[in-house]
Amino acid sequence: MRLREAEQVLLEAPQQVKDTPLWHNLLLAISLDTDAAQSDRQETFERSVKAWPDYYDFYDLMLTRLVPKWAGVGRR
Repeated sequence: MRLREAEQVLLEAPQQVKDTPLWHNLLLAISLDTDAAQSDRQETFERSVKAWPDYYDFYDLMLTRLVPKWAGVGRR
């Protein structure tokens, strides 16, 4: 429930905030951590790395969430 609330806060943030890699990183984390996210995790990742290809945290986040420890392969 709190992740959905956090996602809503991010989605309602001012455009100036949405135009930052940190905003995208937080949205990606939320979309990866819940199946109830409004945001599509793959689309968020692709949009993020296209805008900031050298921002390592996007790749790290995807890799850590997709390993079996996080039940990544079978999710969604």
